[in-house]
Amino acid sequence: MTGKSMRWILGALATRLSRFGQRVRDYENDPEMVQLLRQGVGLLRENTGIYHEVAGRLFVADDVNGVPQCLIDVSDRSTIRWLYQKHLRRHLGSDRRRPLVIDLGANDGFIGSMSLNFVQLGWDAILVEPLPEMMALARRNLEPYRMDGQRVLFIEAALGPSDGESAFETEISRDISRMEGHLVPAPTATSRTIPVISVESLLARNDVSELIEAARPIVLSVDIEGPDLMVATRILECGIRPHFIIFETIRCSPQDLQVFERHGYERLAKIGWNGVYGLSAST
Repeated sequence: MTGKSMRWILGALATRLSRFGQRVRDYENDPEMVQLLRQGVGLLRENTGIYHEVAGRLFVADDVNGVPQCLIDVSDRSTIRWLYQKHLRRHLGSDRRRPLVIDLGANDGFIGSMSLNFVQLGWDAILVEPLPEMMALARRNLEPYRMDGQRVLFIEAALGPSDGESAFETEISRDISRMEGHLVPAPTATSRTIPVISVESLLARNDVSELIEAARPIVLSVDIEGPDLMVATRILECGIRPHFIIFETIRCSPQDLQVFERHGYERLAKIGWNGVYGLSAST
């Protein structure tokens, strides 16, 4: 298409939009437009779900420079909005250290993400995700929001009991919007081989340990479709105390979840499949 053709099309479109806008402004004297607007209002009244869903995900939060930002919570069941409004605001601004989110099972960094909104606020971040195609999407989705001085680590590996490699079976997740999977003991016709690191090796990395030691507060999200409880337990046993933990609880018994209480946490809420835990003030 030539530039001349494009200009003609845009000009014609602008003319039509201008005429339609004039009809909307003078709709009282235009029976056809009155009927059209009535139909539109009727459809809106019958389909308010999208509005309420979006409104329930909007929130305002201060970034690391104290500048208010209007965000859309992309996490499952608006978990991040709830956590920020109910608890995180009290922990921010009183400390010169930079906040940190650790997202274990980061997926694509967007749909259902527990880290995107924090990155938008300038938080440092550690994202761990074993699937290269998902990690590539996470990099792309987070890149537009990176700030000067902000550190974001992308670690392409699964978390397991020891370092090495393992067969990984991808699967369709419960909400079909995420590509998930789990470690399997032996290769199958549909599995792939991925690198695996232990919690100890993850925490021993210089870049990881530097971020954790310098951060306050820390939010940890664990959703790795398998050894979630083992990984969370090992992090706590290694002496790491995130101020808040978002943990998928559907594969855990009440007895399993007592590990958080034993390490000084109280459950703040159950939101969807996730339990949200906060470090007790006495810890």
